This record gives sequence, structure tokens and C-alpha cells, in this order.
Amino acid sequence: MRYCDGAGKPVSRSPFILCLAAVVVWAGSGPFFEFSETWQLVINTGTTIIRFLMVFVIQNTQNGDGAAVQTKLDEIKELEALHLRCEKSAKRSQAILQRTHAERTTRKSKSNDGAQPRADSP
Repeated sequence: MRYCDGAGKPVSRSPFILCLAAVVVWAGSGPFFEFSETWQLVINTGTTIIRFLMVFVIQNTQNGDGAAVQTKLDEIKELEALHLRCEKSAKRSQAILQRTHAERTTRKSKSNDGAQPRADSP
């Protein structure tokens, strides 16, 4: 599993160069083995094994990508819910502030009306 995790990450060109070197060595050894069936079977078997392993590496990478996307979507949903809660709280606070301001204005106007002296008082 660790190999798949590491293989899914961007790496240097060394794996490609290593595979290219193996193919060059294999092709160069063709005349030595007289291009026999065994010589062909070696490269066919090697490429089949690598292809088989790469399927699992790619699948694991895609699973990791899918999990990352799902995590981001979950975070977005949570942020939307938090945003709505904050918006409701802000509206409640604004309503309380407006009500308090209205009450204060009413009290001031009542106290200003009562503070003026009446003309008929001694």
C-alpha cells in the first residue's frame, strides 16, 4: 500500500529512464540470443507484469483523488451551513439592535416631553 501511495505522487524521470534502459539492453541482447522466442517472452512477460501493477497504482491514485474531492465537498457543505448560521445570528443581532435603538428613542422622547415645564405650574 505504501508503494502505491508513493507511486501515485509525481516523481522524477528516473523510473522512465530505467525502463528505457531495460528495453535498450533487451533490444541489444537480441542478436546474442538470436532473437529467440525466449528472448521475446522476456520482454512480453516484463511488460505484462508492469502493466498489471500499474493498474493498481492508477486505481489507488484515483481512489485517493476521489477521497480528496469528497473531503473538499464535505468542507464546502459545512462552510455553507456555518455561513447560514452566521447570517441568521447577524440578522437576530441587527433586529435586537434596532429594537433597542427604537426603545431608547422612545424613552428619550418621553423624558424630553416630561422635562419641559408646564405653563400652568406655579
